[in-house]
Amino acid sequence: MQRDEFARKWDAVYPVVIQIWRRNWERILPLFAYPREIRKVIDITNTIESLTHIKQLPSNGPIVDILFVGYVRELSAALD
Repeated sequence: MQRDEFARKWDAVYPVVIQIWRRNWERILPLFAYPREIRKVIDITNTIESLTHIKQLPSNGPIVDILFVGYVRELSAALD
């Protein structure tokens, strides 16, 4: 399975990413049904929309999470 291969390759470097992916796999998987070009637009749009609400956040933790998820999406696109 590609998810397990991805986890083996990156778990030592990005263990938190792998944990997030495993917890949210059912929500992440449908994104891969879209062509790569559309996934890039979805990723950019979601990141921008999320960042517009930063002023409502109590700390920087959620901001880091948002940016991190965007990075993981780019990484997964590069592996396609």
